[in-house]
Amino acid sequence: MEVSEREACLIVEAEERFMKLTKIREAKFMDMMDAREKKHRALFNECMAKGMSNKYKAFHSKHIEFQSSGFDDKAFSSDDEE
Repeated sequence: MEVSEREACLIVEAEERFMKLTKIREAKFMDMMDAREKKHRALFNECMAKGMSNKYKAFHSKHIEFQSSGFDDKAFSSDDEE
């Protein structure tokens, strides 16, 4: 096997290992995000069961819905608004 063929094989192997690691990391990240969402949903349901005010319920319902969509509402908020 020539040097260039060996280098090509090593590059292909490295790319395959990188893709496997990327898939593993992606799966772990998705598991972490699912666990986080379940935790927040459980906390929200607990608060709802305790009888929060309707205004507070509406705010948190929209907040959790917005977080579930993948956007960060803090990026759109302004310190000037109150």
